[in-house]
Amino acid sequence: MFGRLLGITESRVVRDPSWSQWATGSDIPASTGNTYAGVRVDSGMAVEAAPILGCCTLISDVMATMDVRQISRVTGRDVPMTAVWLDEPQRSMDWPTWIFDATMGWLLDGEIFLKPLRVNGQVEQIAAIDADRVTGNAVDGWRIDGKPAGELVHRIKWRRRRADDRGTPVVDMAREVVGAAIAAQRYGGAFFGQSAIPPVVLELPGAPTTEQLKQIRENWVRHHGGFGKVGLPGVVTGGGTVKQLTISPEQAQFLQTRRFFAAEIATNLFHLPPEIVGVTMDGRSITYQNVETRWTDILRSGVMPWMTRWRHLLRRMLPPTDDIVFLPDKYLQADTKTRWETYAVGIEAGFTTPAEVRRLDPLLEGGGPTR
Repeated sequence: MFGRLLGITESRVVRDPSWSQWATGSDIPASTGNTYAGVRVDSGMAVEAAPILGCCTLISDVMATMDVRQISRVTGRDVPMTAVWLDEPQRSMDWPTWIFDATMGWLLDGEIFLKPLRVNGQVEQIAAIDADRVTGNAVDGWRIDGKPAGELVHRIKWRRRRADDRGTPVVDMAREVVGAAIAAQRYGGAFFGQSAIPPVVLELPGAPTTEQLKQIRENWVRHHGGFGKVGLPGVVTGGGTVKQLTISPEQAQFLQTRRFFAAEIATNLFHLPPEIVGVTMDGRSITYQNVETRWTDILRSGVMPWMTRWRHLLRRMLPPTDDIVFLPDKYLQADTKTRWETYAVGIEAGFTTPAEVRRLDPLLEGGGPTR
């Protein structure tokens, strides 16, 4: 009986058009945008939310600054770099710039399209194609700007349903959270830039004229406004008083709201610790003592999945016997004393050599014996 009821419920969910409207936000009145925070959110607005921009640029920067090597699938050793696209994937675009831009697009769009350019069967260049230029599907064929795409590699990060042919932008996967974060950010900017609440009020006895009020106000600003006059005491004569105004707790609450949404975006969307976007929670912070541990957490949960995706995507551009590997060692280095002690143990045990140590550690590169 329960199974029959569940089947009926699932059938109604699939057939009810209101569910698809809810998924895209079209059930919300157009006057309020497509989120209940009153902000219309689409993939082009993703970078307006500072936490999303910060998380995406961090992951993309780490991918762009990691060493990349071409290795043998059999031995795991370095091989001569025959993949010229590892140096210049696209014309007039070096590897760090290319991988940064492509990773940013993959993060924001939820999918990536790569078009390899082959010469005599070997990949010479790889063009990253903007997702909004691509139509069609893998079965009927992809099209770029309405024209047949030819060889086009497509990978998806996020999608609503397993059967979907296209990826879903990150802002659509968490539209309400992103909309609320952007709304809080805009509120903060409007509050500080357009607020009509003055910091102080001068209360004067009697009934001064409009011209007198204007002159008093201008004199006060002239004598107490500006960085060089901060802290100077104010003098009010004739029975006047100065009353300082403060914002209400409700108005100040948006700061805590922004921290909450920033932490939620960093941890739930990008699997990064909230400290990365400037949010300290439960006494957690990045210090000199824990910076190595924090980078380990960042790499394992936030960056390593992208290293794996890129490796499996790009290895198909190499000869069948070769592979590509990303090396995050520079982000995991211990302090100098610990590294040297570790190198000494490895050399003494015989599973590494001075030459290999110099190749791995820039501080030791050049000079000295090589074996």
